[in-house]
Amino acid sequence: KRSALGDLSSMGMAALIVTASSVLLMQSSPMITGYSLGPASVILIAFPLMIYSALTPFLSTLSLLISPVAAGMSAKGEEEKLLPMFIMTVRYQASAALLLFIGIMIFGHPLIVLWLSGPKLSPAELNAISTGVVILFAGYAFSSVAQIGRSIMSSVGQHWPVAIFEFITALSGLLMGYLLSKFYMLDVQGMIVGVILAL
Repeated sequence: KRSALGDLSSMGMAALIVTASSVLLMQSSPMITGYSLGPASVILIAFPLMIYSALTPFLSTLSLLISPVAAGMSAKGEEEKLLPMFIMTVRYQASAALLLFIGIMIFGHPLIVLWLSGPKLSPAELNAISTGVVILFAGYAFSSVAQIGRSIMSSVGQHWPVAIFEFITALSGLLMGYLLSKFYMLDVQGMIVGVILAL
């Protein structure tokens, strides 16, 4: 039916905006960093973002698993059952994110030095990369709950508010990161803080 096709198109467009927001945040932050601080600083943000993008999908599976359950409960009009499930899922995800952050705090710098040390990167640059990784995962440990909330909201028909909010926060994070890195002398860490604020 036309109404079903319209609903599918609406959900597809909202999902496209969410994906575009994520790409905008992750791909534009190194470009803006290079523009404001110089090309040499791009590597200092690219490595932390790469490590973040490689490790976090393993923890976000809970939000993907709860989405079809939330959609099924919404279809049956059993939304009140979502709250206990949301609280349980948040506890598991937040605990896993906190454990990952503690692991990064303890083992992050030695592993990054072991992986990237060489004549092309100085000890100061390695310290900047490991600091950026710690800042990113600290932000992730506190913001991982939001991923589950957005996933549930999208599953129960609130996909457009989620998409619009994702886009606004991505732009706000990039703007805040640019201001912090350029005018508040936080350098690369300023852009990483902007990424966390968007998360």
